[in-house]
Amino acid sequence: MGKSEKIWNGVIAAEIAVVSFLFFQFFYAYHLFFKEQILLFIYTPDYLLSYFSKPGWLTCLTGDFLTQFFYLRGGGPFVLAALFSIEWILSYLSIKKISKSQLAKFWAVLPVIADFVSHLSLAHTARISTGLILVLLLFLFYSGIKNKYLATVVAVIFSIAGHWFIGSAAFVFPVLVLLHKLNSKYFVPNTLLLPLVFVLPLLIRGTYLLPLNETLLFPATQIEGLLPLAVFLFVLVIEVILQKTKTRPLFVKLSIGIIGLALAIGGFKNNVNFNREKIFALDSETYFGNTKKVIELAGKSKFENRFLSYYTNMALAKTGQLPHRLLEFYQPAIHGLILPVSQQENWQTILFSNELFYLLGDMNLAQHSSMLGNTFSPYQRSSRMMKRLAEINMVNGDYPGAEKFLRILGKTLFHKKWVRKKSAENNAHCNSNWLIEKRTQIAHSDTIRNSFDYIESIEFLVQQNPHNLIALDYLLSYYLLNKDLVSFKTAYDKYVKSLKRPVPKVYGEALLVKLFQDKVTQKEVLDYRIGTEQMRGFADYTNFFKETRLDIERSQDKFGDTYWFYYHFATFKEN
Repeated sequence: MGKSEKIWNGVIAAEIAVVSFLFFQFFYAYHLFFKEQILLFIYTPDYLLSYFSKPGWLTCLTGDFLTQFFYLRGGGPFVLAALFSIEWILSYLSIKKISKSQLAKFWAVLPVIADFVSHLSLAHTARISTGLILVLLLFLFYSGIKNKYLATVVAVIFSIAGHWFIGSAAFVFPVLVLLHKLNSKYFVPNTLLLPLVFVLPLLIRGTYLLPLNETLLFPATQIEGLLPLAVFLFVLVIEVILQKTKTRPLFVKLSIGIIGLALAIGGFKNNVNFNREKIFALDSETYFGNTKKVIELAGKSKFENRFLSYYTNMALAKTGQLPHRLLEFYQPAIHGLILPVSQQENWQTILFSNELFYLLGDMNLAQHSSMLGNTFSPYQRSSRMMKRLAEINMVNGDYPGAEKFLRILGKTLFHKKWVRKKSAENNAHCNSNWLIEKRTQIAHSDTIRNSFDYIESIEFLVQQNPHNLIALDYLLSYYLLNKDLVSFKTAYDKYVKSLKRPVPKVYGEALLVKLFQDKVTQKEVLDYRIGTEQMRGFADYTNFFKETRLDIERSQDKFGDTYWFYYHFATFKEN
């Protein structure tokens, strides 16, 4: 390898690493955070041995080990950048070994592009990348053996056992061997490797407790996960054909560019989801406890979605701003307040739903949602749900139950600091500030209720403790967004008046509408202590509404963030 070629190789590897890191760090970081949150990698013999219960144990073990570093800010982008660079180097060496092509360095970029765009999907994991890397390492190891008999033995062993330790990527190995021996007298004997690679998966698939198609695909969960492997094989076959036909280098370079561009554009179009990235941003910042950041991100986003409303409303409630700023943000009626735990929802929605129940102080629903979120997540072991379950048990005073989850999390690499703090509180049975606050929210008696009747659950919390302002604001906001002013006024009179709380903006606007409908006396209006500015605003809106009637655009420009506008013009539609 000449000096100029080494420089070229270094430049390409560096470009791949830099582009990958910058994209995933600044445009897609929260997808990587979420991928770590739905996985739990613990350092115990039993856990590590559990990887042998499924095919591709080495691929899965390595991929999950790397995924835990997604917990760190910048950790996920760094890991992916390293994986893509290693993929390119090994792809280049393998293509060079087989085709002897001077353009191998450019062909090797295509599988990396395929893996890059595949990682834009939530279903694509580091396991797939490590599978490609491991099969290329096996091939390079095999091709470096000089003794023909030893090489044959190694090829047979790798073909038979490959699926056991690297999963579906092993099916590529015999194809690489055949292409390597294409012009050799050993080509025909090596064709026997093709059926050999299927022997072990078919013989022992019963021990994996997986259907045949899932056994063959594993660790990929869907056929799209095999795209990097398919592209690599496609590249090799095309390159061998072009070498045979002695195609001009200029045409080959042009072909590589066109294929790479088509792969990148098609992959981005099918997999990238920047709206979901915005949702994961709010979700992760909520998980990290960065309430102000959630409100800031929501203010910048022009995306209208119930999940964005869900996290925005929680952040506003935490900071006491919900009854003041409720209508400054997009509200899809009541669907942005509560995420239901039902069979109509996907596993991500169920996982998200525990955040509100925990915030309100309903530990029963929070525990139910967290357990289901953990169960329905792809690996059935979520570090995030484990942490939440530990917190719930601590709030409930179930110290042994909390210790169970803390002990598991204590075996991880990056959650130890959190565990040490919580374990100290749990072992001492101490009442730290956060525990005191959460315990004031929870109900001190129980009742029989429908687990799907969330408004009944919230009202029960408020009945138990009217000073639980977060639950109270959610109850009143639910009625307002549902345009149920009768229930709103009843709850307001019952719970809010006695608190002598200053009348928040949205509540004052709603009260004025209801009091106007009831045609109450001026004395009764004054009894609610609604500000004079709001009263003047209501008079202005009433006159404006009479003049413009159904002119939505003019009304929105002037009164778009008021409950008056919402009450008259909002239509109920689930997003």
